[in-house]
Amino acid sequence: MPRKLGVVFEGDSLSQSILTTICYMDIFACAARPSEIHRYLIGEKATLKDVIDKLEDESLSKYLGYKEGLYFLKGK
Repeated sequence: MPRKLGVVFEGDSLSQSILTTICYMDIFACAARPSEIHRYLIGEKATLKDVIDKLEDESLSKYLGYKEGLYFLKGK
């Protein structure tokens, strides 16, 4: 049986897309504003309002940090 590596995220598809987008931006050591997350959103289409609402939802707070209008992976 193959081993599972990494963290398993069981949120909805928009949450997964937001987290994927922020992980990609993290490769370049880049925190992002909601408008940037919306612009470069990977794997999902959503309005800016939908992205902002999801970022403010507690479902992503376990994974994301926030400071001065920027979102980033928690602990970075």
